[in-house]
Amino acid sequence: MARACIFCGSGRLTAEDAWPLWLGDVLPVAPGELVARVDTLGTREATRRWTLKKPTMRVKWVCESCNSGWMSVLENEAKPILAPMIRGEPTRLDQADQLLVATWAAKTSMVLEFINGETITATREDRYWLRERRCPPPGMMVRPAKYVGNVEPLHYLHIVGHDPASTA
Repeated sequence: MARACIFCGSGRLTAEDAWPLWLGDVLPVAPGELVARVDTLGTREATRRWTLKKPTMRVKWVCESCNSGWMSVLENEAKPILAPMIRGEPTRLDQADQLLVATWAAKTSMVLEFINGETITATREDRYWLRERRCPPPGMMVRPAKYVGNVEPLHYLHIVGHDPASTA
């Protein structure tokens, strides 16, 4: 079966930066220190782990129209709000900014699901909803928060329900 864009169903795919390139300019770590990890809820170890010089992960699951259209607009609108937050600067978010951050996080998590394709939880309807309405789909919660700790500075935690009985 041929691949199609995860947001609109088009068959003309381009490489999408799952981690936006601008993150490399604002992440508070030196090059070579980024460790990316995908974890699954209910397991003890990272499902997948790798070291990066820059936060570059590309997936070929998005069409050019989505990538250079609404997704590019979303990145450009979210970056001035997210960059200070990522740098640890106190940031006040009004209701519109909160929706923008939540929409960006939802879009980014949906794209990141296709890095390995093994733990996709957002449905096609969820992704179409996000593209059409420019907001997270019903039932999705986005809770941005400041992280204070000593775990890897770049950590994509993909929480997937895990039924221990299914592996018995």
